[in-house]
Amino acid sequence: MNTDPALLYSVEDPIGLENDQTILDIYKKADLTIAALGFNGAHLNRGKAALRLTPEVKCLVQPKGMASLVILCT
Repeated sequence: MNTDPALLYSVEDPIGLENDQTILDIYKKADLTIAALGFNGAHLNRGKAALRLTPEVKCLVQPKGMASLVILCT
């Protein structure tokens, strides 16, 4: 895992082939799904795409300018 957001913009496919399926697999098993927001989700519209995969996701607050999405499932 790398925490340098600049790497998002330097690789050809930052999402990967199995990312959507992994999100769906975990989401379907979860009782509760929470979105955690950051600053880089606007890249490739990934935040919006992930939210479409998880229609019952809960987002408590979305501060101005916060766009990226981390989906937490329990």
